[in-house]
Amino acid sequence: MQDRLLQELPGCRVNGDLLRRLPGNLNVTFEGVRAESLLLLLDRAGVCASAGSACSTGSPEPSHVLTAMGLDRRRAWETVRFSLGEGNAPTEIDEAVERIKENVLLLRSRKT
Repeated sequence: MQDRLLQELPGCRVNGDLLRRLPGNLNVTFEGVRAESLLLLLDRAGVCASAGSACSTGSPEPSHVLTAMGLDRRRAWETVRFSLGEGNAPTEIDEAVERIKENVLLLRSRKT
């Protein structure tokens, strides 16, 4: 099984405490990548995710939770939320991580 760490991707930041967190919830900022753009590509690749935090669903403004955690507006717009459950197999997680990494790198390469 491959390494599932997204943090090996430069400019990737897991938001919140790494140990004291809700199970199955991962909130990640990908520096230089708009969450909306990444979500479109991930959806095409079969990876489901959401932008921001659960507290901001449907709001046009950045999540107040993320800004309270110290993220500025730009970083809040670069944040994606992933949810996992008992039904997710390790191979599915590995595949999702690979799709996330390749699409983050693709979007960053388009900016140069």
